Amino acid sequence: MVRMLYLTLKEAVKERAFYSTLILYLFSLFIYFIVNDFTMFEASKVMFTYSLSVTEFLTLVLVFFLIFSFLTEDLNKKTIEYLLSLPLKRMDYILGRVFGIVFSGIFTSTLMLSGFVILNALLFKEFKTVLFLQLPLLWVMMLLITSLAYFLINASKRPVLISFIILFIYVIGVNLDDAVQFIQTKRAENIPLISKFLVKSAYYIFPNFSFFDMKISLSYGLSIGSGHYILVLLYGLIYSFILILLSILFFQKKEIK
Repeated sequence: MVRMLYLTLKEAVKERAFYSTLILYLFSLFIYFIVNDFTMFEASKVMFTYSLSVTEFLTLVLVFFLIFSFLTEDLNKKTIEYLLSLPLKRMDYILGRVFGIVFSGIFTSTLMLSGFVILNALLFKEFKTVLFLQLPLLWVMMLLITSLAYFLINASKRPVLISFIILFIYVIGVNLDDAVQFIQTKRAENIPLISKFLVKSAYYIFPNFSFFDMKISLSYGLSIGSGHYILVLLYGLIYSFILILLSILFFQKKEIK
């Protein structure tokens, strides 16, 4: 696993997406000052939220591009056949790829948010270290997304299709809470029962990425129960563990041509 992990990290650093993300981050620092100038009230809290949102967005974009790039390299260019011809277990391939991508995201997200926190401290005289509590949530999200991607390689050899499915599931997962809350209101009385059933089914089947969004609470100093925070992390870790375990089990039996 260590060998595959090192190889994945080495390849990630060479990817254009890695450097494009850093360039976009530098551009976001420029936009930071523009947004701050146009903010009339509670500027510090608005900029705290901006910092977390940009960090999350750019990190997830990087992760999506790395997933697509590695899947394309491994599946379309037959790199996976070469890798598996080495003294490398199939389990090591899955774990190395998954954690290699996640560690790339951990490094990038930590670097970006640290820069924002320092900038916020210089501008508002407030060293908001509590913002770093969003990072473990983001890391578990990355792990969940990447685990899902390498679970899907057992069902398809098309990187574009896998990437589309991941993006589709992510969009559903981000909006699950809002959808469930809506069908419980009076405005949803005319919605067919089958639609409500599908929404509730999706709530229990698809990963609920909305659980990991605590940006507003952290930025505005709202209370977040430690129990709730730990449960959200455990939810993501257990979901990811199940996906990784299934990925390894199916991949062991997968015929590579």
